[in-house]
Amino acid sequence: MKRTGWLFLLIFTLILSSCSSSNEESASDTTKTQDVTITLTQKETCEKLANIICDGDIQALQNDFTYLDEMGKAVKEKNFQTQIMSFSKSCGSVVSLQTPYAQSYQGNVAVFQPVITQKQKFNLQVTFAGDKIAGIFFRPYQLPEETMKMDGIKQKEMDLKIATGGNIKGYLCTPKKGDKFPVVILLGGSGPSDHNETIGNQKPFYELAKELGKQGIATYRFDKRTLENTFTQTDTIQQEYIEDALSAIQLMQQQKQIDKQRIYVLGHSQGGYILPRLNEQTKDVAGYIFMAAPSRPIEDSMVEQFTYLAKLDGKVDAEEQKQLDEAETVRKQIKQIASSKHDDTLYLGMTRAYLMDLATYDPVKTAEKIQVPVLLCQGLRDYQVTKTDLKRWQQAFAEKANWTIRTYATANHAMSKGSEQPSPKDYNQEAGLDVTFVKDIVQFIK
Repeated sequence: MKRTGWLFLLIFTLILSSCSSSNEESASDTTKTQDVTITLTQKETCEKLANIICDGDIQALQNDFTYLDEMGKAVKEKNFQTQIMSFSKSCGSVVSLQTPYAQSYQGNVAVFQPVITQKQKFNLQVTFAGDKIAGIFFRPYQLPEETMKMDGIKQKEMDLKIATGGNIKGYLCTPKKGDKFPVVILLGGSGPSDHNETIGNQKPFYELAKELGKQGIATYRFDKRTLENTFTQTDTIQQEYIEDALSAIQLMQQQKQIDKQRIYVLGHSQGGYILPRLNEQTKDVAGYIFMAAPSRPIEDSMVEQFTYLAKLDGKVDAEEQKQLDEAETVRKQIKQIASSKHDDTLYLGMTRAYLMDLATYDPVKTAEKIQVPVLLCQGLRDYQVTKTDLKRWQQAFAEKANWTIRTYATANHAMSKGSEQPSPKDYNQEAGLDVTFVKDIVQFIK
């Protein structure tokens, strides 16, 4: 079958974020970016890369560019080539290239090339160290200086200081009327998501900030640390999520317009998966909102999603079967991760340390410790976090007094409505959030 739209798999964005040199960006040295001028060579390189990647020309990708050593090794790896080929199929040929823009970061220059293809739009990020390519990333489509109206909601840029030093971009949105507000801190899903959690043409966190603001509820949303950083071999979800969530809670406690007794945390997808772990490290949260949160190991969800997508057109061709077989092999490797002897091996873009941390983590079991109110929300058109995940949550907490579980018949993984068979094409639609979903959050908080 031919897949269209963003492949917003639970862990696909983790795969994409691994397409870079490990020397390019480190979580231990995060600084604010600054806009810079793009050179003609950088512009031409990005344009050529965009066409080559969308055409799936692996040989040209390997031979036609100059890379830093680690990146040069990466483009020769089979896993990298498989990722590029899969991505090129989801795009089709390039239709047009929009005006690129660039930022300096830790001495390097990151150029963002907006790309419109036959099937989707995305930003190709190419990071340069001098005249060499240090990293290749796929980002949500965005034009330079893009702004969005908040319909009367006050939006203030408020960067988040992270534990390793430096800042990441964040925004506090508050209603126009009132002095003190409850606040919902928004934690995105897997991979390097931005503060709007942009996926295709949808921005669920932007929509949440706008809709909750209309109802007298503040929100704080921020870029995931991994948007501008790659993992080290020892990083886990503690670095990917927990540290920054704790910093965000502390930041909200310092704001005069925020009611310190009414700080809530919403986690979407993997952001919801880690909420029980976050709860173990803080007593300053008034309640948790699980938005399409998986309850099973990442590798099991991954195989289920690959299988679903492969069968969308009613048949599985030889190439797709090969990919499914490879996915099953990786799942078995992850299940046996404790016996792995290769610390530098990446499994779906994840390190051994990352997977070892999750190997003994059961979100449902850990969630038994949560004493504050919980709202769990699940769309029934979600093929990424499914009714199988929902069933585990229901079996454990449907009768618990502090838990409220809500389902939405027509909502997908991003909690937007649809009527056709769920697929990545959902994210090509500029659909708003399910109205009942927003109402349930408002009722839960108020």
